[in-house]
Amino acid sequence: MRGKRMGLMRRRAWWILLLAVGLPAAQAAQVCQADLAPQVVDARWQPLDAQRVRDKQTGLEWQRCSWGQTGPDCAQGQAQRLTWPQSQELIYRLNRQGWGEAQNWRLPTRAELLSLVRPGCLRPSIDLRVFPHTEALWFWSDDGGGVAGSDRQYVDFATGWPGEDDPQLANAVRLVRRGPPAD
Repeated sequence: MRGKRMGLMRRRAWWILLLAVGLPAAQAAQVCQADLAPQVVDARWQPLDAQRVRDKQTGLEWQRCSWGQTGPDCAQGQAQRLTWPQSQELIYRLNRQGWGEAQNWRLPTRAELLSLVRPGCLRPSIDLRVFPHTEALWFWSDDGGGVAGSDRQYVDFATGWPGEDDPQLANAVRLVRRGPPAD
């Protein structure tokens, strides 16, 4: 047990050192541990179209691009940062319009966002083959937090760690919905 704990502490120290030294944002590229060489995309993911992908483990349908990015590889535009109330207005508007042929889009829970984290990778800590051009930003979840319940939770896709933030500050958004049963 102690050996496992020491190994975990060494890995965390390595990641913290890497983040402390930092990489200039314009030059930053995803960093993964050496044993995470490129591999075939996990069979867990089923591309639906250029905008959506289904998680076959959970039945959730995800936006492939961060809100504000478009194109088949999400390379057009930048992730738009919204306050938490603005994200709720966006969701209301998209559901009224039937965006993505659905009316049940929402912010993911913290646990759902954490399920996207690719262990061993940073900046961003997500599988870029499934969610291309994802920036290493904080992404809002639908979960509240804090003692007074006024803060909202997010997942930091630079590190893969969750946190809490003031809902009046702007963070990135990736929408999710419960999709129809997989074929």
